[in-house]
Amino acid sequence: MRRALYSILAFCILGFQWGCQGDEVEPEPVPKPAPIEVRNPRVYVVLGSSTAEGVGPGPYDSSWVGRSITYLRANKDKFKGDTIINLARGGYTSFDIMPSGDQNRNITKALSYKPYAIIINMPSNDIANGRSVEDQMNNFAALSEMAKQQKVVMWVTTAQPKDLNEDGRKKLIELTNRINTVYGDQVIDFWSSVSNPNGTIHAQYNAGDGIHINSPGHRLFFSRVIGKKVFN
Repeated sequence: MRRALYSILAFCILGFQWGCQGDEVEPEPVPKPAPIEVRNPRVYVVLGSSTAEGVGPGPYDSSWVGRSITYLRANKDKFKGDTIINLARGGYTSFDIMPSGDQNRNITKALSYKPYAIIINMPSNDIANGRSVEDQMNNFAALSEMAKQQKVVMWVTTAQPKDLNEDGRKKLIELTNRINTVYGDQVIDFWSSVSNPNGTIHAQYNAGDGIHINSPGHRLFFSRVIGKKVFN
């Protein structure tokens, strides 16, 4: 009898232990901390003419490039070590930034900095110097191919209005349309609002010579550069 009771008791104890083991709750895994984003400092190179060089708004800090430099510095926690190298020179055309152009300010020089992106701002000098829209677009295509081979992002601004003769202004309008068509999302709009319907500079943005854009115009250009997230 006792032996039977012991057997029953042992069976109950084992059953209790098994039941407890089955009810054990495994501890929840400790969540892993989110990975910290680490990116190398980026270099942005500007190729262009007088607008990018800073002619028109007065102090260089008021130009769209100057404002961009200030923006990166003011947001240094976000843009750690990012820099802008400005190779623009007044009077230059797209031919001056080709591999056969100015060796200190052309696409070859720009790529030597191993940039993250290149911004091309060649608004009107090709047309003003008698070059065709096709000439400039062909040059842009060659520059784009060189940037692509080096895995460099290329941004292109539209043309800008200028007090040229009627034929010249029509070509600037055509150039802007072609740039928008070919480069799409990589285009920065330096035409809308700044231009009158006939291709001359709107009085609000005219630096006074019918050629260059004033400080409010450069502020608008800068806002469009930021709006396109060029530096993000």
